[in-house]
Amino acid sequence: LAAIARAVPFDAAETTTPGYTIHVGFLRTAPDHALQTLLKASETSFDAFGTGSRELYWLCRGKLTESTVKWTAIERTIDRGVTMRNLTTVRKLVQRYGS
Repeated sequence: LAAIARAVPFDAAETTTPGYTIHVGFLRTAPDHALQTLLKASETSFDAFGTGSRELYWLCRGKLTESTVKWTAIERTIDRGVTMRNLTTVRKLVQRYGS
C-alpha cells in the first residue's frame, strides 16, 4: 500500500490542490491496453487518469458529482473487478498499519 500511495502519476502540485481528489482503483490484474486506451479517451480538463502495475488512479479536479466520466463503460472494460478508494484513505491505512 505504501508503494501505491507514493506512485501517484500526477503532477505534485495537483495532488495537493484544495478541492481536488485522487482515487485509487485496485484491480485484480494489470491494466490492459484496452483499459489504458479508454482511460486516456475519458480524460478531460476535469478528470485525469493514470495506471500502475495493478492500479488505476483517478484525479478529479472538483466535486465527484460534476465529473462526466462514463464509469459504466470503464467498468465493462475492466471486466475483472475493481474497488475504488480515496487516496487519503489509502495513506491513512499506511500510517496506521504500515506497508
